[in-house]
Amino acid sequence: MTNNAPPTRIFKSAIHLLAGRGVTLINQLIYVPLMLSMWGKELYGEWLLLSAIPSFIELANGGISKVACVDMIKATARKDSKRFQQIVQTTCTLILLITFPVAMLLLVASATPIDSYLPFSSIDPFEVRVITFTFVANFILMQLSQIYDGMYQSFLSFARLVVLSNIERLATAVVVIIFVLRGATPIGVALTMTIMQFLFLLARSYDIHNVAEPWARSVMGFGIRHRSHELVRSLFRPAISYGLLPLCNAIRGGGILWIIGYALNPAAVALFSALRTLANSGGMLLSVVTQSISPELTVAVTSENHDLARLIFRKALQVVVVSSIFFAIGLFCAGGWIFALWTNRELQFDNQVFTLLLCVVIAKNFWSSALVVATSSNRHTRDTVFVLLGHLVALSGALVLVPLIGLPGAAISLLVCDIVISVFVIRRALILLEESSWNFLASFSPSSLIQLFSFIKQSSTTANHPVPQDHQL
Repeated sequence: MTNNAPPTRIFKSAIHLLAGRGVTLINQLIYVPLMLSMWGKELYGEWLLLSAIPSFIELANGGISKVACVDMIKATARKDSKRFQQIVQTTCTLILLITFPVAMLLLVASATPIDSYLPFSSIDPFEVRVITFTFVANFILMQLSQIYDGMYQSFLSFARLVVLSNIERLATAVVVIIFVLRGATPIGVALTMTIMQFLFLLARSYDIHNVAEPWARSVMGFGIRHRSHELVRSLFRPAISYGLLPLCNAIRGGGILWIIGYALNPAAVALFSALRTLANSGGMLLSVVTQSISPELTVAVTSENHDLARLIFRKALQVVVVSSIFFAIGLFCAGGWIFALWTNRELQFDNQVFTLLLCVVIAKNFWSSALVVATSSNRHTRDTVFVLLGHLVALSGALVLVPLIGLPGAAISLLVCDIVISVFVIRRALILLEESSWNFLASFSPSSLIQLFSFIKQSSTTANHPVPQDHQL
């Protein structure tokens, strides 16, 4: 394959994703100081602990939506309408069957006195149960939306999906901020987020028909009639293993915060969360690279175009590595000033913890970018098991270090975890791409990095002057 259609699509998707990350970043710049000023450190810290609930509920579906997306892309490449319909309806059925029982267990658990294991003082037990129920509903809607996300990717309309997601993110942020300014409580904010999620689920269901190929428009509806037991068996192992990634996110996100809340106090939770949000701002922007290349890698691997797959992977990791370093240097120099301005000095900046968290972001960018090689072809079982083991070790380390040395202990645990995981995941990616370690390392030579800028320039030029439709992938 000699045309630039895949790089062009990747470039367009990356630009739209970057805009979305900019929206999220601006939202955080407004959201955090607003919450601190309107609610105070204690209530905001308790809200952060409760808002970690969706990351734990996500463990329920075992990554079914993400894994089904890969199969959906393969079915679309073959224009297999029967398989496409089976994937949509089987995925929908599994999400509902698996999520509801787990959600009910979570609601029962929320009925226990929360102050028996966490020092909650601003949110009473009834409010905890209402917020938990709202987050459960929000999560189910989010999972159904991911089925539509898979459809957009399978029709190679990922850039359009990103634009719609950006609109959703911006609209939700604006509505939430308005409600908080008008005195909304945590319950009101949780309900608002769920209502917005439902409205944009309806928007996706309408808009998908504008991008779907004619053969697929009649087979995209939700239902259970065309579910496939054979498909369940084929998706089971990769779905379960993919489901380990939300568990890892829950550990490094909510799990670490809960340990800090237990060992220290909610105010420490608010400080660590704010420091991590600022440190992650660069990594959050760079995650656009991984999301942009995933559909194209799936198509390249499915068509056995290993040369294109290796090219996409090398260029993506080059962008991540170079940009991570520049982001980290910039935040290291200006982080204290930004943090003081951002939080209106409500929180005391901790330079030691922040520096460690910048190193965590760089290390995590390595393995999270390399992991897309395995997940884009549903061959990620070994990788995700190792990632989970690494995060469990990090959680254990935090349990020991946080009571001893405070917040730096949490950052140190995450840093050691991410360095070890990066070595393993990158090695696995090279094996799957049939790439030698020497060729991979040579791609980071000065001459290769100079070629990277020419590659990006060529892709952006092609994006502004698209190739004819019959020449595209």
